Order: sequence, then C-alpha cells, then structure tokens
Amino acid sequence: MIVQISNGTVYFGANDVFENIDFTVNENERIALVGRNGSGKTTLLKVLTGECELSSGQLIKTNKTSISYLKQNALALSEDTIGEVFDQVFAKLKDLEKQMEELSDAMKEDPDEKLINKYSALQEEYKYLGGYTYQSEMLSVLAGFGFKESDLERKVSSFSGGEKTKIAFASLLLAKPDLLLLDEPTNHLDLSTIEWLENYLAKYKKAMVIVSHDRMFLDKTVNVVYELEYGSNVLHMHKDGIKPGQKVLIIDDLLATGGTVKATIDMIERLGGEVVGCGFCIELVDLKGREALKGYDVYTLMEYEGE
Repeated sequence: MIVQISNGTVYFGANDVFENIDFTVNENERIALVGRNGSGKTTLLKVLTGECELSSGQLIKTNKTSISYLKQNALALSEDTIGEVFDQVFAKLKDLEKQMEELSDAMKEDPDEKLINKYSALQEEYKYLGGYTYQSEMLSVLAGFGFKESDLERKVSSFSGGEKTKIAFASLLLAKPDLLLLDEPTNHLDLSTIEWLENYLAKYKKAMVIVSHDRMFLDKTVNVVYELEYGSNVLHMHKDGIKPGQKVLIIDDLLATGGTVKATIDMIERLGGEVVGCGFCIELVDLKGREALKGYDVYTLMEYEGE
C-alpha cells in the first residue's frame, strides 16, 4: 500500500464534496478516477497530496512516499532553462556523479580499500537510480512532448502556456515519484503526443492515478477504474478494461456529442465487447438506482463536456 484514505469526508462550508469514502493505491497500480463534473475528483487528488485536508477520516501514507501532481492548469513560471529544470529532477544523480568523480581522483593518488568500497557502493546506487540511462530517457521524453534537444538551453519563460505545462509534465515523468497524479493530462496535447504518452504510461513501473474525460486514453493506460458518483458520495471500483464478450451499457451524459458516442462504441467493439444499450439514460440511474444496471458485465458512464 502506498497511500490510503479511510472513511474520508470533505466539506466546503455546508456542502459535502464526498463523504465516508475508502480509497487505496497499491504499488504499481494504474488507476483511473472517473465521475461527472463536480463529483470531487480533483479534490480527492488534492487530499492525496496534502493540499486539501480531510474534514474527517484518515489519510495514511509513509513519510518516504513521494507524490507528484500535475494540475489542470500547471504552469512552469521559472526563469531557468529547460535543462536547469531537468537538472533539479536529477539532483541526486548529479550529486552521485560528483562524489564518484572525486573518489576516482582520490583513488588515483591512493588506491585505499575503503575508498574502493565506497566508490563501489556509490556506483551501485547510481545504477539503481537509473544513472546510466537518465540522459537518453530525458531526450526521449523531451522529444515525446515535441521539443528539440536545443530547447534545453531556452528559458522556460520564453515558451507558451501550453508548452510550459508540457515542460512541467515532462519533469514529473522524469522524477518517477512513488505516486503520479494526473488531472486531465491530455488537455491541449496533439494526437501524436497523446499516442506517445499512452505508450510511455503503459510501461510506467510505479503507481499513478489519472483523472481524464478521454476514455480511449484511459483504456490504454490504466488497469483499475474507480467511479466517484456525483450526489451520492459513493466511490466504487469497476472491472479493469473491456474484455472480449463483455456486454456494455453506455450511459450517455446529456452533453456528450454524437462523435464522442460513436468513438466510444468503436473502441468497445474493437476490444471485443458488445454494446447492448446506448442513449440518454441518466434518468435510469437517477430514478431507479444502480439496481437497474444489474445483468451487465460492465457499464460506462460518459462524462464528456461537449463542444
């Protein structure tokens, strides 16, 4: 277990955002957090980071757990260059490189066994932290977000707002926290960047929680889905992904576009699922409750904002 919310409640004034929820993130788990707008998804992410406190309940995590959060409107306001921003991410590796260089020089003068053992220990730590691959990964991530190697010398302040968000995103990925929190990560990304990000996150070896309206993106990057129900304050888990033969009922948000519905149907059928119902069915859930959905292997609540 990396982090856990037990019986958590958040109130803003007289309004409850969510109440008495239990939420656990385990190692290497890739979680999608879905729900209609206003259901408390972003607030839940802020609780995990400590930015927002629970009104009641417990947030359980160790002091050693590193958590990084990409906000919807994250902007890098630094006057540093991109290279200097990334150097901060790799500060531990840079320090190890300096220590190893100093020890190497010292061993040339005096090949003492203690120095050799210390150098070997530093070398092992350096390897474990990715010291021999971080430069190539940095350039790969930089290119994935559409930047050139020469951009490492440019000041962050010289880029547009969208580009600054990409720089902040890239630095989070390179930092490899124990838990990565992403709030609408595909906003303002072009198709090629989204496809690159899908492939990168599918191979990500640590835990992450993603809030996104992009169901095709989530299907390629997560293995657990939690839904936070608007108005009912219930957080429950869905089965992971669409499996061949599953019967899918699409409950369509009233603001979804026809193109969005078709894209979702195409995605489900491509994965071998069968769409057995689709339409403006919010009333079915609101009036009859979740019992009306029994008999289906999985259902999808679409929460798109429309165009």
